[in-house]
Amino acid sequence: MAMDLAMRNEMRGMVDHEQGLVNRRIYTDPDIYQMEMEQIFARAWLFMCHESQIPNPGDFFLNFMGEDRVIVVRNNEGGISVLVNSCRHRGNAVCRADEGHATSFMCTYHGWTYDLKGALVGVPGFKEVYHEELDRENWGLISAAQVESYKGMVFANMDPDAPTLYDYLGEAGRFGLDIFTEQGDMEAIPGVHKFTINCNWKFPSDNTPDHYHGGTTHISASIAGHTIPSQKVTAGLGRRNAPGRMNVGKGVTVLSDYGHGMAARFQTEGWEERAAEDPLNRWRLDPVIQEKLGPIGRQVARGHLNVFPNLFVPSDTNVAIRMPKGPMKSEIWMWTFVDKRHPKDVRDKLREYSGSHFGPVGLFEQDDGENWDQSTIAMRGVVSARYPLNYQMNLGRGEVILDEDGPPRVNDHCTEHAQLWTYRNWATWMAAESWADLKANHPKPEGTL
Repeated sequence: MAMDLAMRNEMRGMVDHEQGLVNRRIYTDPDIYQMEMEQIFARAWLFMCHESQIPNPGDFFLNFMGEDRVIVVRNNEGGISVLVNSCRHRGNAVCRADEGHATSFMCTYHGWTYDLKGALVGVPGFKEVYHEELDRENWGLISAAQVESYKGMVFANMDPDAPTLYDYLGEAGRFGLDIFTEQGDMEAIPGVHKFTINCNWKFPSDNTPDHYHGGTTHISASIAGHTIPSQKVTAGLGRRNAPGRMNVGKGVTVLSDYGHGMAARFQTEGWEERAAEDPLNRWRLDPVIQEKLGPIGRQVARGHLNVFPNLFVPSDTNVAIRMPKGPMKSEIWMWTFVDKRHPKDVRDKLREYSGSHFGPVGLFEQDDGENWDQSTIAMRGVVSARYPLNYQMNLGRGEVILDEDGPPRVNDHCTEHAQLWTYRNWATWMAAESWADLKANHPKPEGTL
């Protein structure tokens, strides 16, 4: 969808970061959704899978980039290719399994066949009906412009002008991913939970750094006796707040270029002694890891990172994509990760925790999902659409700290700075003509928010 100057200005006006206001149209308008596919998902670095899922040549995993189906495959040279799962002849899928192993990908319509790098290597009737005139070199599968990994996390990008993954993640993105990956030699447990929620994809991403909702939203889970596993309590997280209480205390909100944001609680007094008694948290005491995480990172007990636009990385065992499936529908893909060195009983315990907490039957995900569903439905009202949403918590009070101790941050975690930061950047992405425009004009985390 081509965007003229009036449309770009309209997108900028959807978010008023100075007043802390967000226009409700961005959650339900089908035209805005289509613009998101082009302006954001066709340009951003998107999480594909973990390298442990495709260790050998021919191993593949299917994912989406926006609404483009893609195959993430380890090629014969050991590199990773990300190929659009659509035959160049009639558009049919060339791979229908969610994951597995293959030596090539063949379209079941007319038999066009592609190698693990997407090259067109087989065309039935190439001599007889194409008379050897088909330029096979130019009819391979569409490939991602860039594919890179960060500590085993595979990302891809469709725009050759995008910055490197390292630069895209920025200090905040790398900060949150480092806390997750430094837990050990991490690998994905086989099987990805996939489930649908009738909500706009931005509501789950909005919820990621939200430390304000827990005492209200998750009352039922608390009453039912659902708690964070003991290994996290012994790491200094403390017990869950009583129903109705806000999640206050010491913490930090971390922000980065291009819209990434994380809010995290800090460890409580005596956490070192408790971690020393817990084999799942002794990694926190390793001097080498503490040096990598820095003065701020080593204080984090539990944090939730949103890598813009839609990757959820809590600092424990899960990673999730909040995948857009239309303006009012999202598909949640949830991975569970463990340290390869964990014994089977520990792996089983972490799998059970993941399923009961964030999975499709998870108490927390059910609580959150109902909120996102109802919020999305409410965006459709004619009268309600005249009134913006409020993101004013701590507005005008968030002094961004820029120093060598950690990434750009505000010394508080129960705020709405991360959410408003994401929406402010969303508006910039939606209005930007190109990556050159984004690089030159995206907001910087500095000053007072």
